[in-house]
Amino acid sequence: MNFYFYLLMLTIGALSIYTDITQRKIKNIHLLIVSCLAIIANIVFAALKELHFSYILILNPFVALLIGFIFYKANLWKAGDAKLFFTYSLLLPVNRYYHLLPFSCLVLLFNAFLISLLFITPLFLKSIIVNGNKTIKKIISTKTLTYFGKTFLITFGISWIIKPVLSFIPIKENIFLNFILLYIGYSTVYKTMNKTKYRTLMLPVLITGFAIRYVFIPESFSFINMLRYLKYLLGYSLLFYILRNITEVERQKHQRIPFAPFLFIGALLCNTDFLWWVMKTLNYLRR
Repeated sequence: MNFYFYLLMLTIGALSIYTDITQRKIKNIHLLIVSCLAIIANIVFAALKELHFSYILILNPFVALLIGFIFYKANLWKAGDAKLFFTYSLLLPVNRYYHLLPFSCLVLLFNAFLISLLFITPLFLKSIIVNGNKTIKKIISTKTLTYFGKTFLITFGISWIIKPVLSFIPIKENIFLNFILLYIGYSTVYKTMNKTKYRTLMLPVLITGFAIRYVFIPESFSFINMLRYLKYLLGYSLLFYILRNITEVERQKHQRIPFAPFLFIGALLCNTDFLWWVMKTLNYLRR
């Protein structure tokens, strides 16, 4: 069974990486064929009881489809990347990271993000070094500080909504799930504010977050909890700000970093203990 899924993963990985790099697109016909074969394989192996049939197995591709759609609408992914993400979600192990993240597509998302971050960060630092004074002036400009302040307030409001909502769901809270939900929420609100007339959407988000926290988690308003919370939010906001800037620079220069290789590596890492190692490292650094 694993051999069959690996073969499909390697096939779509090779095809998507080649066309994404050489033609700047991922062909629908490749995605359609592999997706159909993956669906058939899941049905057959589930019928043969070689694959555990559960609601997670059914919901996982739909969650992947939703995430892909949100990231596409937020201009974070191209349509091909979103559809490729869905295709990979049909080829992933279902229960390997169940106690860490409920859906394997979330594991893929985080793996791909980490790999892309390792690749993009040196490019971002190189840009800062090469541009020198110009970059420093831009960083400390009023426009940049306002931009970062908006990012922080959006992240702050979204985060205050997410945790109380998660308390009603039988899912163990962890840093990966918080990050993914925060990033999706931030991207959605940011895109809505900049593409529609709802420029003041940030205020309702903050008020909603404050009200939900006050009702369901009043202890979070203590001084110590607030300081700890602000420290993490500053880190998240800075990361979101950098990602948004990279996206804007790509758009202005009409350049695009192919994301298919990151998704492929992320899919392969879903079959390893990579994310567990990352989790242990983060827990060690947070002490």
